Amino acid sequence: MKIKSEKSINPYKSVVQTIYDIVKAHGGEISVEFQEGLGTTFNISLPI
Repeated sequence: MKIKSEKSINPYKSVVQTIYDIVKAHGGEISVEFQEGLGTTFNISLPI
């Protein structure tokens, strides 16, 4: 059975959500910094 969907899937959103879920599952934190013209920085902290 084929299911048609008109929704487009943003692969980057899926990847970011997966990373967020993994970090949270391990008790970590993730933050995002954006600077116009410079880009985006993701900071990930995990407990040791």
